[in-house]
Amino acid sequence: MKKLLGIVVLGLLWCNSAYAEEIVLSCESKTWRDKIIYTDEYRRTFTYIIIPEEKIWKYIDGEEARLIIHDNYYVTYEIHIPTSDVFNSLFIKYITINRYDGGLFYTHVRSIPDDDRYNKYKNKKYNYKTFLELKQYVLYLIRNKPEDFVQSSGTCKPAKEKL
Repeated sequence: MKKLLGIVVLGLLWCNSAYAEEIVLSCESKTWRDKIIYTDEYRRTFTYIIIPEEKIWKYIDGEEARLIIHDNYYVTYEIHIPTSDVFNSLFIKYITINRYDGGLFYTHVRSIPDDDRYNKYKNKKYNYKTFLELKQYVLYLIRNKPEDFVQSSGTCKPAKEKL
């Protein structure tokens, strides 16, 4: 009887992920670069799919990223460390969406690393504390004339249709 109960419970837990809720968000942003705000013609729309139970952040093109769920925010970030002389720029991207008002903030920065501080992110645990450290590092890079950076803010709302 205990084995049967164990099989039923494990079966329910395993099947639960097949029915994970997807939150489909339609986001509109206004993009600026180098602190020059562009006009409305540079507005962009993005669609993101958030799956909280599986901690997955999906992009409309099918790419997936890890999701951090914090008290007020959904967060994802990516770090691409220079791997050769050809690709010698550090690339960092992060996106936050306020879970309550839909506020969106997107930042990406490319920079030639001038110190070894980026090395500590290679094997760092993927969590909110690491994100806050990384965010401070990105602000440091932006203040010190990176090769390229984009910051964007906007709003997200539930999409009318699921994809």
